[in-house]
Amino acid sequence: MWELLELWGGCFFWIESLMLVLFGVYLLFRNVSLVDLGWSVSFLCCLLILWLFSEGYFWRQLLLTLLVGAWSGRLTLHLARRFSPSQDDPRYERILSRFVLPAPLPVKVLLLYLIQGAIASFLSLPFLLIFSNTAAAFSAWEMYGVLVWGIGFWGVT
Repeated sequence: MWELLELWGGCFFWIESLMLVLFGVYLLFRNVSLVDLGWSVSFLCCLLILWLFSEGYFWRQLLLTLLVGAWSGRLTLHLARRFSPSQDDPRYERILSRFVLPAPLPVKVLLLYLIQGAIASFLSLPFLLIFSNTAAAFSAWEMYGVLVWGIGFWGVT
């Protein structure tokens, strides 16, 4: 159990580190929309940590890496094409204007980035369980998960 928490802690640490680096870039260019790119790349960051330190069944890990990598890569490319260095995404302008905490804008943006990282870390928890599974046979639930992923991935395009 502690090993799983350590792995998840590693994912959380590196995802939040990525978000802090992107916040530093935000401070230079004043474009909040970078958080979108951090969001999509954060899942790959977690997969890298799990590849390096978990001891699950290789083929299951490879399948999940291919599925999440395809999704994350496609999302990252879509967001990068939509990204405009000279203009913020209006969604973030609305979110920051309605922010409950009365704080300077950079503090609000920092919290936004860290919250996005924490959510991405939480949503990566299933990866941790899948990467830690040492059983050689794929379960019916895993096959169902691949089917749901396929419907979602191909249905969105």
